[in-house]
Amino acid sequence: MLPHPSTKTFFHTFQSFIKEKKDITLHLQRYGLQTRHCLISMLEEFQRIYIARNAFDEGFPLRRREESLSSLIQRYVKCGELRYALTLYEMGSPCLVDASAFLSLLKACGQLKDAESGRGIYAEVARNGLLDYDPFIGSALVDMHAKCGLLIESREVFDNLRVKDVVTWTALIGGYADHGYGIEALECFQLMQLARVFPNEVTYACCLKACGAISATEKGKEIHDVIERKGFLKTCGLVSNTLIDMYGKCGMLGKAKEVFNKLEKRDVVSWTALIGGYIQHGHCEEALKCFEQMQRNSVSPSALTFSCILKACGTLGALDKGKEVHSKLLSEGLLKTNLFVGNALIDMYAKCGILSKAQEVFDELPVHDLVSWNALVTGYALLAEVENVIFVFERMKREGRKPDMVTFVSILNACSHSGLIEMGEMYYKLICVDYGIAPTLEHYTCIIDLLSRAGQLDRAVAMMKSSQLHPNMVLWLTILGACCKWGDVELGRHAFEEILRLDEKEDSAYVCMYNIYAYADMPCEAKEVDAMREKNETRRNLCMLD
Repeated sequence: MLPHPSTKTFFHTFQSFIKEKKDITLHLQRYGLQTRHCLISMLEEFQRIYIARNAFDEGFPLRRREESLSSLIQRYVKCGELRYALTLYEMGSPCLVDASAFLSLLKACGQLKDAESGRGIYAEVARNGLLDYDPFIGSALVDMHAKCGLLIESREVFDNLRVKDVVTWTALIGGYADHGYGIEALECFQLMQLARVFPNEVTYACCLKACGAISATEKGKEIHDVIERKGFLKTCGLVSNTLIDMYGKCGMLGKAKEVFNKLEKRDVVSWTALIGGYIQHGHCEEALKCFEQMQRNSVSPSALTFSCILKACGTLGALDKGKEVHSKLLSEGLLKTNLFVGNALIDMYAKCGILSKAQEVFDELPVHDLVSWNALVTGYALLAEVENVIFVFERMKREGRKPDMVTFVSILNACSHSGLIEMGEMYYKLICVDYGIAPTLEHYTCIIDLLSRAGQLDRAVAMMKSSQLHPNMVLWLTILGACCKWGDVELGRHAFEEILRLDEKEDSAYVCMYNIYAYADMPCEAKEVDAMREKNETRRNLCMLD
């Protein structure tokens, strides 16, 4: 199958059909079925734009075309037709676009994360010298690059601007915060204050998001005090909701609930922030209670709320509640429009062990992304249904979706629990050879677990020693557990010593080593390990009293 054509390819293809009166079906035969549908759909969309373009070309004199094209682009962006706006710009001439339209186009590129189009517009803006006298264009460029994940380019644009106002600073801070670069975001916030540019509500919200990303609780509390003094918690829902979210991400659920309870108005974002915090830190039952209370208060859940609740249902195994949410999603049509929710539903059924329903939901989704495939593969792997794992994996490849590290972890786990050594080793080799993925510690853990379960302890230890990754607690516990199963006293003792070197408070290691000695009819050694465990427990209790 050929790769999906770019927007410009679509446009040029459509133009050739118009000019040369070609048959579209001959061209579509070069593409796979799914791509043909995309082509047909996009060409129909281009026809709408083509008609609009011709309308104002024919209806307006030359001197009014700049106004007409710019106005049409802005209207498309305002009503959410972002791709139409960009295509209309590509069909026209950049010299017919004014500064206001460029602002709209940059906004569209940021929302679509269309870096290629964004760079082209940036070049045209620079060529026209708009950066020299329009500060709004500068802020829009910083924001566009940041939303596309081009943070280095965003910072370069920012550094080259003559004027940096609160909007420009906030765009840069927000870009860092959105992509998890909390330290960089807070450093920019400090530089902004040193430059005597006063933050606004959005700036504070971005900084709170940055604090949540890196668990900077002290800085978060400091910002909390400032925004409370300024009265933003009463006047700005964005700030109050982000504050709840920040405390939730930092695990300070009491503070999150305290802020939530003080709110005069609690919208769906407030409720979802609190629910998300509970779920992130394992308080799933509390999250479900909040969800029930939210509905009693006549606040309609959003797609994100539903996704959070489905995660809680999957963690708790609350299948009945999950089915109830599923019915609600069907009635609201969200499964047809929101892939994020669809993936959460697949994951919920998979974690509850109802793979037939997970497969059914998967098959009914209009599109699939890597998360969809991985949720299904992981679900079958949890049940050690290796045949289904491999079937889904092969189907995934046939449909052109490249597996990632998560996919292979699930496959290796399935092979491990089924004792399929050769198959596991084959897929382990695929990670590097066929897909160029550097194996992570999790992949090593899977393959070592596979070898250990099969009794091939010497090979497992050799792989640990040959790997560039240092063996961690999980790897040594895996070896120790296998030694208990296969009665390998010497290797078990070595693994036990390595574990104590990493963390002498690991209770499971004492229990496992005690059992190894007991099964080997070595009562003195077993008694010695038990004494070590009791001594360690006494020391830990004394520390807790202090």
